Amino acid sequence: MLHSYYFWEFPDSNFPFAIVSTSHHGNYPLHRHKFIEIVYIMSGSGLHTLDDDVSTIAAGDCFVIPVDCVHAYTEAEDMHIVNFLFDEHLLDPFQRELHALPGYHALFTLEPTYRRQFDSCGRLRPSISERMAISELIEQMLAEWTTPAPGYRLKLLALFIQLLTDLARYYERNPGKPSAQLMQIGAVISKIEEDYAQPLSIGQLAEIACMSERNLTRRFRECVGISPIDYLNRRRIERAARELLNTTRPIAAIAGSVGMDNSNYFSRQFKRITGMNPRAYRSKDKAHALRNSIDTGVT
Repeated sequence: MLHSYYFWEFPDSNFPFAIVSTSHHGNYPLHRHKFIEIVYIMSGSGLHTLDDDVSTIAAGDCFVIPVDCVHAYTEAEDMHIVNFLFDEHLLDPFQRELHALPGYHALFTLEPTYRRQFDSCGRLRPSISERMAISELIEQMLAEWTTPAPGYRLKLLALFIQLLTDLARYYERNPGKPSAQLMQIGAVISKIEEDYAQPLSIGQLAEIACMSERNLTRRFRECVGISPIDYLNRRRIERAARELLNTTRPIAAIAGSVGMDNSNYFSRQFKRITGMNPRAYRSKDKAHALRNSIDTGVT
């Protein structure tokens, strides 16, 4: 189907965040955009199309629209939507804490993929009391957004992090079957993010998910695209790569600090994931830095 990009720039180029509160009646055409969007339905109902999936949405529903996903609203009846638009890097300083929340992984990472792959909905449907708390928080955020005062960006960011945390916690209490399945995978991801430097086996991860090793591997691959052990190795190599670039620690010491005591295994995995061995990776970065200093006259 035909669709268009929704070209839109953040009002403040130094603060890639915005709140858009709109009412929808009838149809809103297919489109996509270059930012992440969290959608909260304040009131009303309608249909939402995400890629080829069409689902009913109603007051209280909350879901995520990833970058470049084609979506549209149709048959909207007095539907009031609050959209939170942001660049993914806005949350970089908070990733460690957010990744410790299984509900965060389930709602913001896994649910959009799961929805598209399995034609099933695991979106957040808060309870009445939770909806009241969300609405109160949104009202505070809208007040800061529409009438900015000194420090409004800091206040908005703090409230947004609170909103994300609350939504993740609410999702953990969501009783729906799709949500429960995503929470099992989310719990595994949180364990890996928190304890990637510790010895972790597929058996331990399967216990956390309350699944067999085979079922976990299959489900994890369906939702994430790779196996749990591959995810673990990629997290370790990502951390090791940062250490190689930012420290002078011996490679063997870095390997051990990310949970890979076998240097040969570490080197093989590092090359598989980055395309070069650890020593070459570190040397290439130093050469790049030297070229930059020469080009800019800095020594």
